[in-house]
Amino acid sequence: MDIRHFKLTTNEELLCEVVEYHDEDDALVIRKSLKLVCMDNMETGNRYYSFRPFMMYQLESDSFQILSAQHILGETHPHDDMLSEYFKALATLMEDTEDGNISVDAMRREMKEHMDSMEKKVDSILEGDESDELGKILKFRTKPILH
Repeated sequence: MDIRHFKLTTNEELLCEVVEYHDEDDALVIRKSLKLVCMDNMETGNRYYSFRPFMMYQLESDSFQILSAQHILGETHPHDDMLSEYFKALATLMEDTEDGNISVDAMRREMKEHMDSMEKKVDSILEGDESDELGKILKFRTKPILH
C-alpha cells in the first residue's frame, strides 16, 4: 500500500493510496482519498485539522479516481502521526458509508415526517388548541396597517 501526501494547485492537501502511476498519461490512479481540512477558532486562536472525503461517495475500496500530475505541486510520504490519523479517519468514514448512513430516500422521508409534525403543531397553536403555547406568543399591531 503506497500512501502519499500531495499538495495540489488548488491549495488542497490530499492523502490517498496511489494504485498506479501512468507516465504516458501524466496521471495517477488513486483511491481512499481524503483531503486535509483546516479550521480556525478565532476566539482561542487554535487551529484544528480534520480529514474529509476528497470526492463524495468515493470511499469504497473499488472506487478509483484519476489525479492529473499537472495539478500536483508537491508529494511526500506522510509522517507516521499523520498516517495514524488518516487510517483512523478512513476507518470511521468507511464504516459510516457501509452501515451508518441512511439512504437519501429514507432521509427525505424522515425529513418530511418531521416537517409534517411541525406543521401540525404550528397549526394547532394558531387555531388555539394549545392555549399554554399560545400564551407565550406576543402579538404586536393587532390592527392591520395599510401602506
